[in-house]
Amino acid sequence: MMRWCLCLVVLIGLAGTAAAGLTSQGGAKVQARLASELKKVEGLLAQSRYAEAARAAERLVRRFKNEFLAWMALAHCHIQEWPLRNDQRAEEAAEQCVLLKGREPPVLLVLVKTKLRQSKFDEVLALVEELLPHPAIRSAPETTAELLTMRATVHQRQGALDPQALKKAAEDLELARTLSPRNVGVLISSAELHIHEQRYEEARVELEAAVAISPGQKRVHSLLVTCYRHKKDPEKVKLHYEILTLLNRLVDSVALTNAPKEEERFEILRKLAVKNPTDFEHRMQLAVVLWRRGESPAALKEIDEILKIAPIHQGARLLRAQVESGAGPDEEEGEEESEPGEDADKDGDSCP
Repeated sequence: MMRWCLCLVVLIGLAGTAAAGLTSQGGAKVQARLASELKKVEGLLAQSRYAEAARAAERLVRRFKNEFLAWMALAHCHIQEWPLRNDQRAEEAAEQCVLLKGREPPVLLVLVKTKLRQSKFDEVLALVEELLPHPAIRSAPETTAELLTMRATVHQRQGALDPQALKKAAEDLELARTLSPRNVGVLISSAELHIHEQRYEEARVELEAAVAISPGQKRVHSLLVTCYRHKKDPEKVKLHYEILTLLNRLVDSVALTNAPKEEERFEILRKLAVKNPTDFEHRMQLAVVLWRRGESPAALKEIDEILKIAPIHQGARLLRAQVESGAGPDEEEGEEESEPGEDADKDGDSCP
């Protein structure tokens, strides 16, 4: 749902930070290699190539077992919304970061999201209480709003058991809205509260704002179906229900046994591109699938459609350059061979 700004700040510019030796322990040669590999992961994430990024990050933590940034990159891969993401793996990676560097806010932000996904509500509340007073959080309104929204989410889910929980949720959301009025998580959670109170028109307004910012959020479309049913607008109900059905099949398939096969996934992404054209994340995934199928001209056409709407889309620009280079996606993903004596697991720079 959210990009987790402090976590993203940690990953943006990882290469420069690691190369400078500010957050890692190895020698200059190891740090240069770490920086290069981190940049690859960052590039794959920007292109919405999450599975490839996660595999690259797994190779990274095997190679640099004691490097905080390697584990943080792996955690960041698995807090994104994508089929077959592994919330437990994100939590494990974040716990490893805690062991290496302590309870830093970017790490705790990963932990709080993974625990919320796994309905570990008591731990979520404890982490939010730990994070909110931190100076780095207090100086970041967007992140503070995200934390307040997570706490409100827990209170909303506890509302049936605690009469005061919904009041607490409303208070958190009101403060979050003042800090970050265009935060998608705040808009969605606030709309959920309005729907609970049967204030459907207020909910609809907030959801329309949310879907304009983040059109690939399935929860937004689910709630819009509810609002438009009460508004008696069958065309809008049909549109959002169709988008929701496609997103559910694509995003909720978090097990190999029920994940859509390659051809089905291709068809889902094609339909989404037509029904939800500003959902750039899934259009990027469609471009990658086309590229993998050897349909580079069609992939470039899809990327150009994104760039017509969003000319500065970094991921689309990166992907376009890679497709134009003639390199296949598997070549981009492959692990480079180590030079003799360079492997951090063998030269002692990164492992005890």
